[in-house]
Amino acid sequence: MNLNSLLRSIAGVLCAVGLVCSLGGCTTDRYALPTLGGKPKEQGSELVEAAKLYYDCMTEAGIEVQLSQNSEGKLTMAFFAIEDGFILQSNEGSGSASFSGEMTPEQDKMMNDFFENTGDGPRLSINGVDHSEIYAHCLEISGYDENAAYGNDSYMMDPAEAERMVRANNEWAACARENGFPGVNDSAMPSKMDGSEWPAILLPGTITPDQLRALLEVCTNFDPELEEARNKYWEENPMASSLPDDMLPDPSIQFDFGEGFAEGPDAQAEEEQMRQMYDILYEKMYEYWEEKER
Repeated sequence: MNLNSLLRSIAGVLCAVGLVCSLGGCTTDRYALPTLGGKPKEQGSELVEAAKLYYDCMTEAGIEVQLSQNSEGKLTMAFFAIEDGFILQSNEGSGSASFSGEMTPEQDKMMNDFFENTGDGPRLSINGVDHSEIYAHCLEISGYDENAAYGNDSYMMDPAEAERMVRANNEWAACARENGFPGVNDSAMPSKMDGSEWPAILLPGTITPDQLRALLEVCTNFDPELEEARNKYWEENPMASSLPDDMLPDPSIQFDFGEGFAEGPDAQAEEEQMRQMYDILYEKMYEYWEEKER
């Protein structure tokens, strides 16, 4: 499994617990994932033309797509109008997924299998049916670029949400420093609010599985009672765009594994180590949602 596959597997967990995003691939529900990566390019009428060609091609193939205006008023954003869900891999290798409600075990397996078997080029699965060939064809003949289509200013982080994330992170970081990891730094507000940065706590990549488990017992990163309270709030406030100020999110924790994987036979061992650490990090979350699905 490569790094992208691992991160997407983790993203599946976040999708299951209702991560709110507003980039490509998201729907109006709270269970969609954002499109990751890519670079914006110059806006212009060519984006509108490309979006229209892409829309026509996909629609003629029987794949429902809707066009919407970006933040600059251009009809360039193409969304899948699909009720049950889709999973895709873009030209650049980034991933996106959307489901209409809480992920089922079958959908979770479907997404993990999709990214486990990652290949070159764009791929698209709709309700478990492969549509990669037509998706790649429509992208090629239209020149449609999702990242450019959204416009340079189409996604801006909510400063209040980022501030709440920083508070949650720094409460956890303070606990970590008091319990054997004095080098864990606080996170800070992003210098840019365009979505390219997100506050996170960085743990040393040298931390062992036993050390991480012991740390998480004292400094929990997932509280089932808090998760229940958040879920209840969303149910009672379906039109809300964010949680109350005093209801902080779970801390965002990552690991410092250096610049990347080693080449050769050591690469697989390093990838497995990374996967193991993230599995431990989200262990209580996994258990909570598995229990909820029974």
